Amino acid sequence: MSAKAPGALAEIRQRIDAIDAEMHRLLIERSAVIDQLIHLKGIGAPAAAFRPDREALMMRGLVMRHEGILPLATVEHIWREVISTFTAMQAPFHIMIAEAPDRAAFQDLVRFQFGFSVPAEEAGSDAAAVEKLRADEGFIAIFSPYSSGGWWRQIGPDENIQIFARLPFIITPDHPVQAEAYVAGPRLAASTEADIRLVRMQASGPFARTLAAFNGRVIASETVDGGEEILAEIPDALTHDELVAEGARRGATFSEPVILGSFAAPIRFVAAEAEESEEETT
Repeated sequence: MSAKAPGALAEIRQRIDAIDAEMHRLLIERSAVIDQLIHLKGIGAPAAAFRPDREALMMRGLVMRHEGILPLATVEHIWREVISTFTAMQAPFHIMIAEAPDRAAFQDLVRFQFGFSVPAEEAGSDAAAVEKLRADEGFIAIFSPYSSGGWWRQIGPDENIQIFARLPFIITPDHPVQAEAYVAGPRLAASTEADIRLVRMQASGPFARTLAAFNGRVIASETVDGGEEILAEIPDALTHDELVAEGARRGATFSEPVILGSFAAPIRFVAAEAEESEEETT
């Protein structure tokens, strides 16, 4: 080791310490601003505090800015912890975890998204999670798209329940959490801009191909009276009349939808191997 190495190492450690201190100072400053906001507005309900469209903008900005060797998922998780903690300071909430095919992965997703500051508990069933949402506006529920509990058929069109996010928002092949979920809670106080609507409706014929023509997709389905009742994601800009017209052309029918909620389109990264393979074939 050269004579200069110990001095250089000490200098690097001093820089790390200074950066750590500055990050901590900024977190304290952020909490002070939130405290001012609480004094002005008072403690509110989750319906007033959640701003999923603003969170989506923050995450998109994070992705655009990110560079260097620090994994993007690590930065995302840190930001999620910060957002969740400060949201709970403004409007305390609890998390109800519904059914999922892979419980461990589902729980990991909840903790990755909301951190450890917000209380979370198992609902035991999809039906129990829906009932909790009906009974207590201080809860949000996390539902699996692939649950067999049929939660999406249990939410009525006039209820004070809304799907407002789909997890994870940043999707990568090597993401530490591979589970998927919808976030439901009381209807948000402020209207939000969204890219995708989540709807329930009855359909028959080649409905999946019809939806795919608009970049929509069927998430789940159950046979009802000879047809199918489906849970589907469709572009927010797509009107029901446009869908029905395309369905008639293809031999598919769609009933009037029950809109369960809407959310921002996630950011999807394609595996490098897939990109290279595509380049080779073009």
